[in-house]
Amino acid sequence: MTKLRFDAQRSDIRLRTVAQGLLASVAHDLEIVATGGGGEAETDSGAAAVRFPLAGLRVVGVVRKGAVDGSVLRPDESAEIERRMREALSGTTDIDVHGTLGKGGSATLRVRVAQREATCQATLRRTDTDGSVTLVGAADLSLAALGVAAPKGPLGAFRVGDRVQAILRVVFAAR
Repeated sequence: MTKLRFDAQRSDIRLRTVAQGLLASVAHDLEIVATGGGGEAETDSGAAAVRFPLAGLRVVGVVRKGAVDGSVLRPDESAEIERRMREALSGTTDIDVHGTLGKGGSATLRVRVAQREATCQATLRRTDTDGSVTLVGAADLSLAALGVAAPKGPLGAFRVGDRVQAILRVVFAAR
């Protein structure tokens, strides 16, 4: 059994939200990046665990037609969105993700935030190179399953949709 450590510098974890509601067309779909974190994986079993600091969630920009535009939001707007994310996830400092890669690239991920846990299915491609394991893929996570109320805009005119898409490139390297 070989244990590998999570390589935060070579990994890229992005979350995409979608606005819904009456005025969703004037709201922004967002891309958020998870920075920092730690964890490990076992090459034989395919099991992995990663912990991300809630304070490491950063708004990258607005998603339009599949592309991210980092120039739309002012720094104070991004900071306010990040503050509201931390507020919505109060009671915790970290987001824990555990999973095991199965046959055909499918994985069940268990996501834990502030004593609440939800599962989601992920499709991942595994590549082994020079003692490192890279997992690339995506998963959809339900905010409601985590007990997280979807953030809303002024007067409830729009809200973040229940499903958050995680776009993953996770690297585990030799210790």
